[in-house]
Amino acid sequence: MNTSNKIMTGFLLLVFLVPVFVLLSFKSKIRSGQFTVVKNEQYKSANFREGNFQPYKVVKLVSPEGRALKCNLQYSDSLYYSYNVNDSRDSVRVYNLADTLFIQYINKTATKDNTDVYSHDELYIDVMLPSIEQLVINNAEVNISGVNTGGAAKNIMVEVYGTGFLSLGAINDEDNGTTNKSTDFYTIDQVSVKSADGEMSLGRNVHIGQLTINTEGRSTININEGASIDNVQGNLSDSSTVNASWKYVKKLAGLSKN
Repeated sequence: MNTSNKIMTGFLLLVFLVPVFVLLSFKSKIRSGQFTVVKNEQYKSANFREGNFQPYKVVKLVSPEGRALKCNLQYSDSLYYSYNVNDSRDSVRVYNLADTLFIQYINKTATKDNTDVYSHDELYIDVMLPSIEQLVINNAEVNISGVNTGGAAKNIMVEVYGTGFLSLGAINDEDNGTTNKSTDFYTIDQVSVKSADGEMSLGRNVHIGQLTINTEGRSTININEGASIDNVQGNLSDSSTVNASWKYVKKLAGLSKN
């Protein structure tokens, strides 16, 4: 064997033996406890909940007074929800009844003397769903901030009761504490809102073709700077409050009931 062949043979042995020595070294360190092998899986806490639901026509959210249930509705091809409970007690039920999808806050903690006074911790739930056509909000807070694409509804009918609150589109970060900075417009052909003491807010990236509002009691309508509405009709109670630019205040002022 000439010198060049010896050099080549030595080089090949070095190339193949180095990984072997490295692997043996790691095994030795693992056995001695210097390294620990960890299986890489997505971590989910014991308080994490998730599940699916069936197709629906109406989405109804039910919460105690004070907006303890806060729901983020997002457009998706899936029918899926997820949330974290605040303690070992589950706090929400998501179920279908006839054509209605119910999202209901159920956690109640009675006082020691068994009175009817209950404490309600805030609970945030994300719900992924393909369309929102009819929405009923009882004392809950609902945010719809995604951009409608594909099968998303062009017409939305909403009923807001009690301390219920509906937010359509992105609200200014400093006002809503959100990090949603999307500049895409969330376009809806027709939005019909019936409110009894409830509140509605239209975000800066919302464009509505026809907005119909009918309010009772001390309802509140907020229209953020940047929101766009082509036409407005309906009736506002004398006790309703409107927070908007002068352009929309003038339009809504003409809807007041006599």
